[in-house]
Amino acid sequence: MDTAHVLSVFREAMWGGDARPFESLLEAGLSPNLVAHDWDGCTLLMRASFSRFSLVELLLRKGAATELVESRKWTALMFAVSIDIHLCAADESVQIVKILLQYGAITTHINAEGVSAIQLLNMQTSRPEHVAAIAKMLSDKSP
Repeated sequence: MDTAHVLSVFREAMWGGDARPFESLLEAGLSPNLVAHDWDGCTLLMRASFSRFSLVELLLRKGAATELVESRKWTALMFAVSIDIHLCAADESVQIVKILLQYGAITTHINAEGVSAIQLLNMQTSRPEHVAAIAKMLSDKSP
C-alpha cells in the first residue's frame, strides 16, 4: 500500500472525518503498527492517542501494540496522558487512557528523558478533573 495514501486517509479519520476508508485499509491488510517516519517514528496508535477514541479502539481491535515507542521512547499511553496537547474532548482523553490500559499499556515505561506516563500526567496544567481521573486509573494499574 502507498504510505502517503494511507496517511492521508488516516489523517482524515483522525480529524473527525469518515473512518470507514481507514478501516477498509486495515481490513485489506494494513498493519495497525505502521510507523510514520515523518512523525518522528510514531505509530498510528500514538497519533490517534491524542485525538480520537474511535480510532484508538479500532487500531487496538486490529492488533495495534501498546508497547511500541517512537524516537523519544514515548508510548501511546504517554501521548494519551499528555492532556495539554490533546486535540480531543477531555472526557474522550480519559476513555483513550482507559482502553489503552485495558489492552495492556505499561504505566512504568520510562522515555528518553527519564519520565514515565505517571510523571508526564503530573506535569499537566489543564483539565484537573480529568488529570485526577486518569491518575487513579494509572495508579490502579501500576505494580
